[in-house]
Amino acid sequence: GNFVPDLYRIDHVLSWLFRQLSITLVILLLLGGVASIVDVRSPVGLLWIAVVFVLAYRAIAWLLTTVAIFGKNHPSGYQPLIGATRRMMATLESKQIVSELAQGIQQTFGGPPLACYAQDPRDPTMLVVLHSDRLRLPLTLSNMACTAIFQPEQALFDQDILRQRLAMSAHDPTIDVLVTTPGIAFWAPLWQTRTQLLGVVVLGFRDDLDPYRPADLQELQRCFDAATLAFANSAAFVERQRDTTTIRELYQRLKHIQDETAAGIAREIHDEVMNVGVRINLMTLRRILTPDLEPRLAHSLQEVIDGEQAISETLRNICERLYPTGLDDPLGFPSVLQRQVNRAQASWDGSCQLVNVGTPTPIAPVVQREALRIAREAMANAVKHSHGTEIVVTLTYPEQAHELIGLEIRDNGTTHATARPRAGNFGMYNMIESAHMINAQLSITAADDGGTIVTLLVARALEPLERMEEIYAR
Repeated sequence: GNFVPDLYRIDHVLSWLFRQLSITLVILLLLGGVASIVDVRSPVGLLWIAVVFVLAYRAIAWLLTTVAIFGKNHPSGYQPLIGATRRMMATLESKQIVSELAQGIQQTFGGPPLACYAQDPRDPTMLVVLHSDRLRLPLTLSNMACTAIFQPEQALFDQDILRQRLAMSAHDPTIDVLVTTPGIAFWAPLWQTRTQLLGVVVLGFRDDLDPYRPADLQELQRCFDAATLAFANSAAFVERQRDTTTIRELYQRLKHIQDETAAGIAREIHDEVMNVGVRINLMTLRRILTPDLEPRLAHSLQEVIDGEQAISETLRNICERLYPTGLDDPLGFPSVLQRQVNRAQASWDGSCQLVNVGTPTPIAPVVQREALRIAREAMANAVKHSHGTEIVVTLTYPEQAHELIGLEIRDNGTTHATARPRAGNFGMYNMIESAHMINAQLSITAADDGGTIVTLLVARALEPLERMEEIYAR
């Protein structure tokens, strides 16, 4: 059978009797001492002294109970619990919150058994146990069933109250364990709102079988309130991380689809329009343009040929912008980057140059694509906003395979401030996400001379180097 509740009641009664007898004895001793000092011998004087001590009984009892005789409830005894409350508010990790909560309670109250359930991040309909010490409880509880039983108007539930609730209402039989598990003193639900249960703390009887006094319960409730706020912050942080991950996955999928679509369009234009339509037109026109053709007709035909060649060049530029030639070539990044630098040079009056350092080595195509996006955006920003006269793009290949490739875009502008993302402008956000997609280190800093430096450090391949070189060798 379960003797712990009976022992707890016996201890509670004996403690109460001992406390009352001790208080009464101390008051009688004080009464006798005052009477002997004052030397009051008349019945009226003794009566007045007795009346004064009776009126002061509550104050004397509280003083003796909390300070002199039963000092376990002194506020200094709650320091571990108070410290745990502070530490819980300084972390967003649910396991750390539970660890601090358990440590604070067990150090304050002599190591009582303890368990803590929290909302399962993978299945919000369930509460999963994160900590269990000497309590034989299931690993999971139904969140909905616990929400129906633990109403938010009460903070702490003892076994008797919980047993009455279960007896008076229809409930999920799986939570009968709430009242059948031995050794439990209190259940403390942690509510985020009146209908959303974040977790449940299960507190057992103290090892020394001392009762939890009203001051203990008050301090425990403060600690549970702090745990509720800490769990709410942790849940919000986890939800934000999940949303951020989802958005990034959608962004990566969108970029992948854009790249595939751009490559497909560029391939169709190159293979079907340029190599078939325009090329055949040029071949036919040149075949017609013979030396013996009438001069006026020959001139008109030459203009048509020139127009077809202009169309061909325009289509080639469109293909290059859609999906640069050589971007899927593991050794093609320097040439791709050089063409982007030439295009930037043609769009403004300043100087734009590429500096290659080291021996080119194979780079994974996905790394090349995202690095090119960052370089394009950085050069476009320098052309539009730097008010400078020079852009230098430096591509540095490492000497060792395990070292990182460096890509730096530097201008000599006059901004004298580190660039920051602006509302409605997604260029820098795209750079950040591109770096995140390839696990690269991206920094945007102000140069000493007033310009801006964009630096990207990234591993040269997401696949093993031997595999990249094998692919390129084919």
